[in-house]
Amino acid sequence: MGTESEEKAYLLMGLLACSALLIYAELINGYPFLNDDNYSQFLPALLVGLKQLFAGTIPFINMHQIAGTPLLEIGTYPFFYPGTVVSYLISHWFIQDDFSLIEVFVVTHLLLGFVATFYLVKKLCASNPFAFLGGIGASLSGYMIIVSSNWYYAAPTAFFLPLIFLLQAKNLEAPSKRNAVAMGLTRGVYFLSGNVQYFAYSLFFELIFFALWMLQTPAKKTHSTIKRERLTNYILSLAISGAVALPFGLMMLYNTAHSYGRTGAAGLSAYLTTPTANPIDFFFGNLLPYPFYGAIFKFANSPSSFGNIYFTGAIFFLAAILGGILLWRRHGNNLLVKYPFATLALVAALLSFGAYGGLHLLFLLIPIWNKFSCPFKLALYADFFIVLFGVQVLTQFSGRFSDGRFKKMVLFALSVFFLGLMFLQVHYSSKTHFTYFSDRLPLNRSEFSQFADGRTVAYYTNSYYAPENGLRHGKLNHSDSSFMTRNFASYYELYSITGYEPLQSVSQVTKIPVPWDNIEGRRVSLQWLSEWSVKYLFVACDSLKYHPELWNLTVVKSLGEKGLAILKNDEAKSIVFCQGNGRVSYSFKDNGLELKARLGCPANCTASVLYNKNYRLTLNGEVIPLKEDGLGRIVFELPAGESEARLYYENKLFEYGVFLGVVLLLIILLFFSWIESIISGLLEFVTHRVRTRTLAILVGLVFLLLLARDISTFPLGVPIDCLSKHKASAGEVFKCTRQGLIEAGAMRPDVTALNKISTPVEEPFEKKLRPPQCSEELRVLSNTGNSTNALAFPWT
Repeated sequence: MGTESEEKAYLLMGLLACSALLIYAELINGYPFLNDDNYSQFLPALLVGLKQLFAGTIPFINMHQIAGTPLLEIGTYPFFYPGTVVSYLISHWFIQDDFSLIEVFVVTHLLLGFVATFYLVKKLCASNPFAFLGGIGASLSGYMIIVSSNWYYAAPTAFFLPLIFLLQAKNLEAPSKRNAVAMGLTRGVYFLSGNVQYFAYSLFFELIFFALWMLQTPAKKTHSTIKRERLTNYILSLAISGAVALPFGLMMLYNTAHSYGRTGAAGLSAYLTTPTANPIDFFFGNLLPYPFYGAIFKFANSPSSFGNIYFTGAIFFLAAILGGILLWRRHGNNLLVKYPFATLALVAALLSFGAYGGLHLLFLLIPIWNKFSCPFKLALYADFFIVLFGVQVLTQFSGRFSDGRFKKMVLFALSVFFLGLMFLQVHYSSKTHFTYFSDRLPLNRSEFSQFADGRTVAYYTNSYYAPENGLRHGKLNHSDSSFMTRNFASYYELYSITGYEPLQSVSQVTKIPVPWDNIEGRRVSLQWLSEWSVKYLFVACDSLKYHPELWNLTVVKSLGEKGLAILKNDEAKSIVFCQGNGRVSYSFKDNGLELKARLGCPANCTASVLYNKNYRLTLNGEVIPLKEDGLGRIVFELPAGESEARLYYENKLFEYGVFLGVVLLLIILLFFSWIESIISGLLEFVTHRVRTRTLAILVGLVFLLLLARDISTFPLGVPIDCLSKHKASAGEVFKCTRQGLIEAGAMRPDVTALNKISTPVEEPFEKKLRPPQCSEELRVLSNTGNSTNALAFPWT
């Protein structure tokens, strides 16, 4: 087992090794965890919300994107998660580089993940060397390095997953109130860390682990009390987790219920065709690091080295495979109960294979779960459980060595070989990420300061125009990057109707005149954009040849070396305008607008902000009713004379959730013993009075009800034949379902108007026109201030 000093020495060595590997990744790549979605979507929105939070405002909404995009209720941005707050303080005040926020966040969680995994492995096998190796293999696996560089919210699982299993193992060995409270609070904090999908998966595997451990206890009366005590503590800990998660859980549940979700045949098709892991890549990717093996099945336009996502050091995978075969011969089917982590690794692997694995369909009809996509995300759990089972096998094998000196020599050689492979894995993993073609725009605030005048800004590109690959190796120079991010407006503090946030409701899909994937081959409706107060258009010059409707706009700025022109739409309406005579001024605030009006008579006013029932308008302390016009904007009435009003966003579900969560948590903690007795009594009644057959029938009925509900909500107008293609893409599913909703009347008529306005270009202008090069001609027009027909220079 080793002494306490030996344990601390191995722990310290592991932390130093992990730190050295992560520092190496930072040095050779520069911001290795700031790629793709982390760079284009998450970081700008995080910075906006954290700035609001530290200014004393709850970050409910981001006014810079999609004419007002909810932040807090989405659940992707963990503003109240302690890890986010601490990471922001370190990056903003200590490092003095806000762009290092995600770097600090991910690196911190990976190091904490090593510590938690070290103690979990130590509890499993009481071996310091294997705790050292297992902690590094799990926390710095290929999955953790690659996926957290794209989705920062994967990193907290590296810490919370082993911590939850460690606390659960302690509860199963010696149930106690203190441990139940610790489990509950840990899960609750984990829920706040930014992604409910990983949280749900972790709870699912924890439940399997708990059930398998309970099955190991002999079913005798002497053990019934212990079993009931374990189960009581488990249920109580879940109640505590629910109380902590309640403030955000209420908002997210409401959002999920009212989001553009998957139902019926469309849900089945989308659920089955989302990116999955591949069994061949899973095997060889675990066995050999890149460049010795590169994935043959590429999901999400991934490079071949994405096979590295599975690698945890080879020795654990080999031990799990070979040891599993040998142990199966000895224990048979009992192996799955006797070694829970072998079962968990198998289940996680099969689920990550999606349709290949056979288990994927079981979760299609489970609410919330059926909203999840990309089964390959479950590879995180397969990696983790393979390490734990591999450690158990290696521990049993090493126990057969009687010669202590020989055993130490073998462990030393194994450690050197393992660290060499992990170094190679980190080297390539930190350079591997999803291929993502970013829109080009230099990250230089000074070039766009003149456009931050309160007008909505939009950016367009074209499907025929292939922007350069926005992923660059080497250190990012954010002040002079040659690529634009999807959430550029938040970086520059502009106000845009575009953005990369997930569309939260049908209203956003149907009201905003710009699809989330931009205009790709469609004409731009200047009339529609004018109604939405779009004053400036950021356009790639190579796209202009496909959009003659933009040629008469004014060129206000040319960035020829970047291939970008900034056009001005003089017909754009003000962000806030009123009917009749009068004047109204406005200013953007963190969560809305402040208005000052001087009107000759009462007038209806319109704000080019996407309507949401959570908006409030107060006039001299009184709440004014809000309405929605046909374009999805906010409409309200202001009285004659001078008045000051405030339009702000608030989600009452958050306030209710905070109140109910605090009350529920206090009730559980203050009356812990009483609640424990009640739960224990109910469990005793169920276990003695209710038969297994009855429970099975009840579960089956619930499943059938879910199936009936899911099918009944599917719109009849959806063209099923389109969805029944063998390999329908997620985009095809979306288009089919959207058309079906329109035909079934589930969407408002505005969708039809939007589709008519954004009609496809009949023929490319490639053969007729010489594309503008955004060079001397465009610069001259920009510098001379020519405001008439500015783009009508010679075409050949």
